[in-house]
Amino acid sequence: MLNLFMELNNINPIESQLETNLEINSQPISPKKIKTFPIVLAGGIIIGVILTASITSAVYFYQKSKTTITSNFTQNQPTITPTTAYEYSQFGSISWLDQPKQISAISIFNSEKINSEEYPYLDISSAEYFQVGVFSNGAQLINAYINPNDPGGTIIFRLIKDNNSIFLLTNMIGGRDLESVKEYLVSSLLFSDIKILELSPLENISLSTDNILYLFDSDSASSKRSSDFKNLQKIADSSYGSIYKNTFSIMDNISIDQVAGRTIYLKMKDGTLVSYKYKNEVSDDSIPRITWNSGTTNNDVYTQNISSGCGTQTFGSVPVILKDSTLLGDKIQVGKTQSGKSVFKIENKNNEFVKKLYAEYKQTRSYENTKIITLEEFVTNPNHFLLQDPTGDWQIFVNSNYSSLAECGKPVIYLYPTKETQIKVQVGAQITKSEPTYPNDGWVVIAKPNGELIYQNQTYSYLFWEGLGNGLYPDYKNKGIVVAQKDLISTLYSQLSQLGLNQKESADFMEFWQSKLPTTPFIRLTWLGTKDMDILAPLTVNPQPDTRIRIFLEFQGLQNPVKLIPQKLSAPAREGFTLIEWGGLLFKNN
Repeated sequence: MLNLFMELNNINPIESQLETNLEINSQPISPKKIKTFPIVLAGGIIIGVILTASITSAVYFYQKSKTTITSNFTQNQPTITPTTAYEYSQFGSISWLDQPKQISAISIFNSEKINSEEYPYLDISSAEYFQVGVFSNGAQLINAYINPNDPGGTIIFRLIKDNNSIFLLTNMIGGRDLESVKEYLVSSLLFSDIKILELSPLENISLSTDNILYLFDSDSASSKRSSDFKNLQKIADSSYGSIYKNTFSIMDNISIDQVAGRTIYLKMKDGTLVSYKYKNEVSDDSIPRITWNSGTTNNDVYTQNISSGCGTQTFGSVPVILKDSTLLGDKIQVGKTQSGKSVFKIENKNNEFVKKLYAEYKQTRSYENTKIITLEEFVTNPNHFLLQDPTGDWQIFVNSNYSSLAECGKPVIYLYPTKETQIKVQVGAQITKSEPTYPNDGWVVIAKPNGELIYQNQTYSYLFWEGLGNGLYPDYKNKGIVVAQKDLISTLYSQLSQLGLNQKESADFMEFWQSKLPTTPFIRLTWLGTKDMDILAPLTVNPQPDTRIRIFLEFQGLQNPVKLIPQKLSAPAREGFTLIEWGGLLFKNN
């Protein structure tokens, strides 16, 4: 006899499915009221189900058997994979299409309001709608992908179309919150707080005893589409769904097949992706507990942020040498972790990976009175180590004494009030440099309509800071535009204008950044917008601006062009008290 106790709040739709020869019959139960219920099984036959419930008008879930249903669809129609683990209120249980099916637009937006605004928040003209599932009562589950009018990520709305009624699932919006889009929705749209559990990711996924993935995505619902990623490779199948890895280039002149930034994704039932990470005994410890072959214990700080942005949190990716890379032929064992797992290092000065590490170390320390060690000295020093993870790839850990550090490079803040005003500005970041010097409680300035700022009897054209944002740096490496070197400057001026900067602000931007831009044949230009910057490095401004434009450039030198998802660049009208900020990703000395 087996006693199974399931905490309702922790039930996973896959974990809670039993073998096909078992059946659970129960009455509707309220997830808000039931804490636990026991199910007693013997020899594969249910002896009894004991449960206590307080029935409310909330959404009810039924636990049912895992069954196989044969479909008579033709070859040209999508196959439906049934999942009858749960029933959702009046809609019943859900079955999933094997791939999303694009459908016509659904009228959920108030087009009259959107068209009347000079700068509508949403770009409904490019919206795409896909049916991803069907409920047992015939209702359709639909994903709507909407682009905001800023460089940020796509918003996903999950809808249920039940005859002539359209429900927006308020718990399943991804990329933004409901309040930011509510004013653009039609009044006939209905709201439901149903949360589709098959689309609610687990906190961790155990593929084996030493192969555990941990949820990284902080969004309440996945909004990434598998079709948006060029380099997705399946690495495992699990009862929760297929596991993929995506790779992107992080080192100039080294092939993506050798060294890459890597993200792990779980593909959900509707084709969206959720980020996961492997944790190991050194990745969460800034001073990894390693005993070197010499018998000494490591006391240095190591980082994996060599390909990240300027936030204190990276977006799920880690730098790796891929398992089949020829670069690994030079690796040697240099120590062991506390659990006895071997760590390795590459010391061959002719190895392309080592030469690139050294080039980055040297470049970010090329300033007056700074001693730079030779390549021969560099390779013998503890500049990095490699640790293999369950994918077979080798995660890279770089000693912070030899690494380059990405910072938010010179974010410049302009203030244009409608009349002379005292304004307080606080930045949500770990500031390493500022002008004027940033006090602990923020700047307090007198601002004039022409942008002139008075701080401690000194006049400034703007405020600027450098450092690490306190928030999450987004992963937009598959978005943006690739331009040829000859078109770089003209393209940037054009984009700055589209993003709302005036002639002086654009000139200030180019004065700082032009000398720092890559000289490679091609350059990737990717923009973060106001919403992204509000997460990465939130600004607290009192009084609050009427118009806020915050832009941030990430660029990468390329030898050859790559295909990217285009970004829509636009800006709100500069009305009332206006705040403008520009910045970019800067690699500089630690």
